[in-house]
Amino acid sequence: MTHYVQVPLSTTTYQRIKRLALKLQRDEGETIADYLTKALAAADDPPTPQDALVDEVAAFEKIKPELLETHPNEFVAIYQGEIVGFDQDEINLIRRVYKQYGPAPCYVERIVPETPRTVRITSRWRQKQ
Repeated sequence: MTHYVQVPLSTTTYQRIKRLALKLQRDEGETIADYLTKALAAADDPPTPQDALVDEVAAFEKIKPELLETHPNEFVAIYQGEIVGFDQDEINLIRRVYKQYGPAPCYVERIVPETPRTVRITSRWRQKQ
């Protein structure tokens, strides 16, 4: 089933659609419908743990020069692009992060000038009672 709607567009947006339609050799309506379909499908796809890891590493690299001055040789935990903790002991830091956020994917790294990439994948584990 196809539904038709009227959508007000600025002149600039309409011109961009016309150029894209010409490039794709399609009419403007098909071009808009196809573009919306792809954009909405991409918006519905949740990020994968790999996507999150790439974002966390990028956040670390961006703030690394500052961290080298303020927390050299400590461990930092980054969750959803934000620093969520520091500690001298990696395991204590991981335990605190897990306690606060659960077994969510986060990036934990020692703050040193040369950063080797070590990846640990979280699993469902139970703490001994």
